[in-house]
Formats: sequence, C-alpha cells, structure tokens
Amino acid sequence: MFKHRTFIFLLASLLASAFIVSSAVAQRGIVPVPIKDKAGNQVGLYKGSYALIIGVSDYTEGWQDLESVPSEVNDLVSALEEQGFHVVKVLNPNSEALEKSFKDFIAQYGFDPDNRLLFFFSGHGYTRQVGNITKGYLVPTDAPIPEHDAKGFKNKALSMKQIITWAEGEIESKHALFLFDSCFSGTILTSRGRPPIPRPIRDSTNHPVRQFISAGTSGQLVPSQSVFVPYFIRALKGDGDLNRDGYVTGTELGLYLRDQIMGGDTHQTPQVGKSFNPNFNEGDFVFSLLNREQVEQSVDTIVINKKELEFERWAVKDLTRFLSREAVRLREENKRLKVEKETLAGLQQSPTPPKATSNDQCPNKMSFIPGGVFLAGEVKSLKEMSLNAFCMDQYEVTQAEYERVVGTNPSKLKGENRPVEQVSWYEAKAYCKKVDKRLPTEWEWEKAAKAGTVTNYYWGNDPSSTYAWNVGGWLGGHHPVGKKKPNTFDLYDMSGNVSEWTDSDYEGSKKVTRGGSWYGITNNLRSASRVGFGPTFRYRSYGFRCAK
Repeated sequence: MFKHRTFIFLLASLLASAFIVSSAVAQRGIVPVPIKDKAGNQVGLYKGSYALIIGVSDYTEGWQDLESVPSEVNDLVSALEEQGFHVVKVLNPNSEALEKSFKDFIAQYGFDPDNRLLFFFSGHGYTRQVGNITKGYLVPTDAPIPEHDAKGFKNKALSMKQIITWAEGEIESKHALFLFDSCFSGTILTSRGRPPIPRPIRDSTNHPVRQFISAGTSGQLVPSQSVFVPYFIRALKGDGDLNRDGYVTGTELGLYLRDQIMGGDTHQTPQVGKSFNPNFNEGDFVFSLLNREQVEQSVDTIVINKKELEFERWAVKDLTRFLSREAVRLREENKRLKVEKETLAGLQQSPTPPKATSNDQCPNKMSFIPGGVFLAGEVKSLKEMSLNAFCMDQYEVTQAEYERVVGTNPSKLKGENRPVEQVSWYEAKAYCKKVDKRLPTEWEWEKAAKAGTVTNYYWGNDPSSTYAWNVGGWLGGHHPVGKKKPNTFDLYDMSGNVSEWTDSDYEGSKKVTRGGSWYGITNNLRSASRVGFGPTFRYRSYGFRCAK
C-alpha cells in the first residue's frame, strides 16, 4: 500500500520552508485570455489565470516517500507558465500549511468572477469506508497512518468534504479545476463513468463550473512514478484538443487522460466529472493552445456549418471507438472470471486438511497443523508452499497468561481473558521462548488460518460476524478470546480482535503482522493480508499467539 501514492501550493514569506512561489511569470496572472468561437467571435474572457500546485514527497509518519514528486511538480509549473498561469508551488506542507495554502490562495485569487483557478495535488491519498459512505482525504507530511492512529489521521488529513466546501462556498471565480494525482474517491462527481462528449467552446464559457479529475479510483493504487502528469502536459501542448478548435476544455482533458491512462498497463481508471451542485456543473474550464493564432487563421477560412458537421462526425466516431473497446474489455473480463471461477472450484474440492485429533501431538490448548503443501497468497495469485507439521495456539495469548509468565500486564484495554496488547515483537518473541514455544512464521500463520481454504477468509469470500468481531468497521476495542466460531483447525480469532506478530521479515527491519484487528478495516481480515511494523512498535490493537 505505501509504495504507491494512494490519495500537489502560497506565499513563501508566510509558510517559509513548506513551499516555494514561482516567480518566472508572476505578471502573467493578470494577462487577459480571450476565448473565441469558430467564427472568430469572442465568447469569453479570463481576466487572470492562477494555479496552486501542491506536492508531497517527504512523509514523516510512516507513509512511503514519493521521490519523483518534486521533479513532476517542476514539469507542471513549466507547462502551466507556458499557458499564461501565475503558479504558486507548495512542497511538503504539514497539516497546518496544507490547509493554509488553500485558504490563502482562494483569498488572494478566488474572488474575481473572471479568474480561472487550477488546483493540482500530487501525493498520498486515502479513502475511509464508513458504512455506505466513502470519505476521501489528502495526506500531508505529518498525518499518521490511519491503521495506527485513526483519530490523529482525521485531525491531520485534509478531507475532500472540506475541499468541496471551499470550491462551492468560498470560490467566486467562474471556473475552477481540481486535479488529484493520488488515490481518490469519485463520490464528489456527478458521474463516475465516461464524461460526456465536449460541447462547442461557445457553450463552455458562460456558466460556472467546478471540475474534478483524479488519477484513479479509491480502490486502485496509483504508482509512485506518475503517468498522470506526463499525459496532462501532453494534453496542454495540443494532444488534448480532441475537436481541434484550438482549445482544451476540462471535459476534453478528462476524456484524453482517461483514454490514454486506461490504455496503458497501470490499471488506473481516472475519475472525471463535475460538482453535484447544479449551480456549478454547466460550464467548462478552458485552456488555450500555444498555437492559437495559427488555429484561428485556419478556422476563419472554413465554413462554420461544415466545421460543425465535422465535429459531430468526430463525436460519433469517438463514441463508437469507445463502445467497441468497452465491448472487447467486457468479453475478456468475462473470460478471465470464468477461468478464475473454474480454478477456484477445483481448488475448493480438494480434501480439507485434518483437524487436530489428539493432545499427544501438541500441548494443551494447541492445535496440530499437518505438514505438506498449501496454497498461499491472495485468491487471484495463489502459489504452492510446503511446510513441516507444527502446533499453533488455539487462542491469542491472554492478559492473564502474559502476566502470569512475565509479571506485568502492559495492555491498555484491561481484561484477564482479553488478548494481551501493547507488546513489541521482541516482547512477544521473549514470552513464547519462556513457555518453551516460538512465534510462528507468517506462512505458518497463514496455513493455520486458512485451514485448507482458498477463499478470501477462512469461512468464505464475504465478511462474516460469525467468525470476526469488526466486520463492517472499527469497534471500540478487542474482546475476550474464543467467543467467535473457530476455523476447522479449532483456531479462534484468526481474523480480527488483535493483529498478531509473526517471526518473518516484512521490509527492511520491519516484521510481518497478520489477521487484522478491531482497529483496522474489514479488508485486513483476509487470511492473506499482511502488514509490516518495526519490532519496537506497540499499540492496543497488536498481540500474538505462539507456535511449537
């Protein structure tokens, strides 16, 4: 998750090292930009053009750094300055500076109705699912990882709800365009599908608009090396002028980015749309091409009705190509799903490994896990792995057991039959050694959890509160062990309650934890889900069980 930018801006004197103001074209922001129709008649005018570019590359609270962001931001600045924008660049803002950059930018440039405002964010994004509501956030440098500190994350991250409030309630400029090179939820858009075919330029300039374009959906990972920025720049240089009228509108930009990026190998689906508010979804943001004068000269020599006909032909042709590509994609997707279904059916028909049958094979309250091959990893990428037989604790180590052996109970949420927590990897490993056991490897843990299954969870492909506590969202804490239904190895709470340390390395010096917890999201309860933390990390949602 943190290897990708998961969901880029004002006054250097006010925010010091948090951001840098571009001065190369400071005067350009007040240069009027006329907009003309195909007959050469002026149909609109931008009095000023202003862009806020925010890039976050150096995170301090556990998020993966994004080393390519600074150079990508510089490329954006150059491209927008060529368009006549006055650019405000903000690099690595903390929570306070991120919010202030938006407020100051809007206060200085957002109250002239004839201005056009562009906002670009490049960095990590995050999406929280709260019931049926999807909430998106932009992540500043000092926001903690939500799985570690949900309250701290909400206090530091900038919500998309707040951005919508600024866009619709504070900005008085007619046209505003927001671009997010990060993971992002499409819930603020009027449509999550393909945007409509762009209208003639004279229909785009007269009405207010708040447009939004993101590099991907909330369920996708956006690569740390951006493909969004290069295509955005190419669009402004002319590739995005789909109807060849000398302009690139926000709608055309969205169509171009969507088709180019979806046609690559990044598995991104850009989200394109306008505000739900009917007061802000009729117009269109407009970029003027660098060769505008040449375009006007050629257009003036052509009969308007003929050009209108050519535009309609282009629109129909483009729609036909899109529908054809969609039909091919759906056929391939159906083939893939059929093969996957047949494969899973075959795997699920294989004999279930035997349950522990006698206490002479394992100590009391431990289950026997037979040796041999099991299918490890995610459902879509299963791989065979062979392990020797071993024993696994049927329950997470309780606070009473830990205190009896160690002499102390470090847990924040007290209860003698609740799982012990606030223990580091070192402390978990030491406990297991004291009771003549050991921490399981992550593959031993996964084999024990799956108990012969090949589904997302050891009970099936859908979450179930019969087996796990926190299905559907976070709870207020963990529960006494052994209260939910076990798997076929008689192992309890292998999903949820507390995340469990293993004896395997994650990345660098980190150690793998498995099983998800009461504090995490439902997706982390999957048998194959794995997360890494440093061996000294302690939290009230992390515990362990032993193997032998």
